[in-house]
Amino acid sequence: MQWAVQHGAAIAGSTAVGGIVLDRAPPGLLPKAMSHGMIAIAIPAALCADQNQNRTRP
Repeated sequence: MQWAVQHGAAIAGSTAVGGIVLDRAPPGLLPKAMSHGMIAIAIPAALCADQNQNRTRP
């Protein structure tokens, strides 16, 4: 985590099972995390957008 934050990531929150959610994960995070026994899952930013932001009002 410290490495990711030092390289531009921001902590966006936590998960129900104790994980950490990062915003703007830096390149190289996956191999770095795996070398420390962590699991890193990436989700494209477009899938993380607030669905209400993309709706137009009638």
